[in-house]
Amino acid sequence: MQFMSQAMGIADCILLAVAPIGAITTVVSAIRVAGPTWLKSFIGRARENLAAAEVEVMSSTSKETCELWNGHRVVRCPGSADIYQFICLIPNDKTPDNHVTHIPSSNNASSTNSQQTQEIEITIITDNLHDGAPNLLLNCHDRAGRREIYIAAALAIILQLGAVLYFGIITYHKPIQSRFLKDGNSIVKYAFPCAAIGTILLVFGLFICSWVVGESTIETYYETGKHQIFVVWLQKGHTVSDQEFKPYAIYPASKRDYFTISRRQNIENDRKEIRDLYRKPLYWPLNFITVVGSFISLVGFISQFIGMRGLNWTASIVQLGITIVVTVLRVIVRRGLGKTPNRTALKPKFELHWFVLSFGNI
Repeated sequence: MQFMSQAMGIADCILLAVAPIGAITTVVSAIRVAGPTWLKSFIGRARENLAAAEVEVMSSTSKETCELWNGHRVVRCPGSADIYQFICLIPNDKTPDNHVTHIPSSNNASSTNSQQTQEIEITIITDNLHDGAPNLLLNCHDRAGRREIYIAAALAIILQLGAVLYFGIITYHKPIQSRFLKDGNSIVKYAFPCAAIGTILLVFGLFICSWVVGESTIETYYETGKHQIFVVWLQKGHTVSDQEFKPYAIYPASKRDYFTISRRQNIENDRKEIRDLYRKPLYWPLNFITVVGSFISLVGFISQFIGMRGLNWTASIVQLGITIVVTVLRVIVRRGLGKTPNRTALKPKFELHWFVLSFGNI
């Protein structure tokens, strides 16, 4: 679910769907986010609030879901947070030589610098257009580039197709048929068709489910070519969902090339917009797509299971090995989540004072 909550494109969905380690979890997540009520009741989630699914499987934040620093890591919590976001823009051509790439602590803010500095025009932006809590997880970590994710997705597809090809070779290639038996007998005729078709259906169905989760949020990207972007989140000491959070200033360890805001899709609440979309010839509502994706995934899961049982034991080992390799690829493209952002513990009720004084060394 962690990988799904950070998915931002088709390549992420492909990488999640190929050689999965949590197929049923992916299906259940899609149903929780965009499934119809009768399908939610099938998995025991008919009365679940969408905010509960947002906390676990979606990338967005809202007035019901927030991201906070608990003293050890950034966590997602249900509830409204007392945290404020400041985006600092510093011109590239006016950056002095002694400029640091992080916000200094308040202890050094009053110190004098012997080097000669020049005056810098700093623009500070506060977000008043988007309701909800700031997106810390999408902006405080270094994220893999899209090219890297495309390469990982392509490798995953090649490996999975190679596994299906291996299933066919050990089943139909006569020179080696006698070496790959099932319990001392020839492989049954239904084994390879079920395994191959089931694998394809499972991957396609999980791709649809992960795509549904991604489409349930709207991502907005902001970038500037003439400024360096520095983001600071001021977290006040407060309690959210019976969890106590102390005052901190959180900021990325490196400068940002762009800034991301993710919010929930609220199209289901706008009846006029729904009617307009239904007039589009290729529009299918997300709840219908969720039903289709869930059905395809379950059929593929069962078919693959039946087919793998009829194949030689090496087929299961090959599929397991590919699953491990693809899992490693997912970890590599999400390696930034293992790094904690920079943070500074603040005194209660003096958060803004620290923010103002922190510019003393710039």
